[in-house]
Amino acid sequence: MYLKKLRNNRIALVESRYVRKGAAGNTHGYSAAVTLCRLSAGATSLPPNMAKNLTEDQLRYLEKHLFTANLRLEAEARAVAEARARDPKWRLQEAARLVAEARELCVHRAVDTSSILAVRSALDALQLPSKSNPSAPVRVEDPLKTAIEAVRMASRAVTGGHYGDAPEAGVRETEVYRLWQDLNEAVSGTEAGSLLTSLQGRSWVKKKQRA
Repeated sequence: MYLKKLRNNRIALVESRYVRKGAAGNTHGYSAAVTLCRLSAGATSLPPNMAKNLTEDQLRYLEKHLFTANLRLEAEARAVAEARARDPKWRLQEAARLVAEARELCVHRAVDTSSILAVRSALDALQLPSKSNPSAPVRVEDPLKTAIEAVRMASRAVTGGHYGDAPEAGVRETEVYRLWQDLNEAVSGTEAGSLLTSLQGRSWVKKKQRA
């Protein structure tokens, strides 16, 4: 017996049988290839209606030479897919490639600061294992340094004309002014959640004493 590859990812189980002289009006004996069944090359089992037409030896041959190998390949492919789904490395490699492409394209088309800050924020949130304790994640960047750099980047963008010049009237109604107010509140606001109150809550910054 042997397996014969067919078109369209199909395979056939073929058995060589000897035809005796005169068995079918033949003048001499010869070997004839008899196709026992046809199935998908990636099959891992045999349909019941097909299995009933095969002998135990033929079924064992398929199990050994086709089904077992396909099951192993399926398990290996599943393991690779699961490992890829959990692996951050290829995602970072792809991100680095896309950022490199974006850097080249920025020569011909400007990119808004918020898009750059979003990428930086994602990187800042990335966690790597500590050398002393591989199971303990540590921040890649200092959050205050990140905030300072973000403000400086925004300042350079404003100076470079990202928003243009303010209108002669109604400045307080513009989106730029509202964003400035939000930034000011996020940094030095007195409400819970601002950077100032967070630092004060940890005693890094002392609260001003009212006169």
